[in-house]
Amino acid sequence: MSDITRIIFRQGSESERSGVVLLQGEPGYTFDAKRLYIGDNTTVGGVPVGIRNLGYVTFGPVNSNVNSNLAPASGIQCMIWEPM
Repeated sequence: MSDITRIIFRQGSESERSGVVLLQGEPGYTFDAKRLYIGDNTTVGGVPVGIRNLGYVTFGPVNSNVNSNLAPASGIQCMIWEPM
């Protein structure tokens, strides 16, 4: 049987995170926003990791000025993400 190592992150709400400086390399997780942060021993709340979810967008009818081969079909929902 192999050994299993458990890694525990500091965790709390976004409001709790805003009052903490995470140590260099220390991971922190906010359970209400479902976000991961890594400490740099300076930045309050840590540095966000990954991408931010901007939500869904539903595309309407294709405009005549848009190449319909490149545009998504009408009524399609897409998740929009933005690099952090």
